[in-house]
Amino acid sequence: MANGIGQEVKVAQQLPSYDRDGTYKQLRAIADGSQVVLPWVQALVLEGRVWQVSVGAGTTPVGDGTTWAVARPMLTIGSPTGTSVMALRVDITLNTPLSAADDDEVEFLIGVDRDTMVTGGAATEETPFNMRTDLVGTINVIGQSTRVAVRSVYTADATPTPAVDMELLHTMISFDIFSTGVGVFWQGIQGLYEPETKPVIVGPGSLLQYHNGTVATTGFVSAVWAEFPSNIIT
Repeated sequence: MANGIGQEVKVAQQLPSYDRDGTYKQLRAIADGSQVVLPWVQALVLEGRVWQVSVGAGTTPVGDGTTWAVARPMLTIGSPTGTSVMALRVDITLNTPLSAADDDEVEFLIGVDRDTMVTGGAATEETPFNMRTDLVGTINVIGQSTRVAVRSVYTADATPTPAVDMELLHTMISFDIFSTGVGVFWQGIQGLYEPETKPVIVGPGSLLQYHNGTVATTGFVSAVWAEFPSNIIT
């Protein structure tokens, strides 16, 4: 308290100063005294704890066109013992396939295996990118690399075989033919998982993404997550 008027903060609306970690600073406010507060997830980006991966690039989508098989995800983000993953965003865009018969369907699912880290299987090993671009190959300023295993487009069963213990998002679209519409296009399908209440997968565990259907289904997936040593949140 200063001047007997209650709690005060420093007005720093223009040209705020920046100091190194470990420096004590005054709280910052705009001209009316409203305090400037950085969103917590953005603070995690500054720490280097947020990662991103994209599957499918340019005009080349991914998919194997099979019917639903829980052992063959499109994307897995496996977290080992001692590491926790917080799912922040998963963006999915599927192509519009040709229908082959009445009641054809396509769908996507985002789920969690609560106690199994997917580590292998016939799939593409993906390279996550840190959302703070100067931290190539590191998770934070002390140089700790990501500890998750990211793989995509399983053409054989993932190992260990995952189980969908929790469904975070599940969308399906089906094609209903009223006349002679076999072979016509249907509308595309898109989904965005960006939860206000963010799940934390305490390793071992896996974030799973699927897109499948009764007809060949391909698409693009982008996932963003934060990563922590489990001992700081448990």
